[in-house]
Amino acid sequence: MADTSVIQQGDVNCDGHINAVDASIVLSNYAEHQTSDAKFNGCNSLGDINEDGELNAIDASEILSTYAHNSVS
Repeated sequence: MADTSVIQQGDVNCDGHINAVDASIVLSNYAEHQTSDAKFNGCNSLGDINEDGELNAIDASEILSTYAHNSVS
């Protein structure tokens, strides 16, 4: 089971892992927010890697980079 006591920036679903699932969630939220007034909250806010107040493809790319780095470390 994942250690959820230490939640990291990029762990959008708060499962203790930064991976492609988190990037997918960011892209899904980005698409939703572009077509509505929905706001992100909770663990979704951890997806804002560059802290510009938006979830977008840049954040998803950074999450995938973190995932790739963690996978080989």
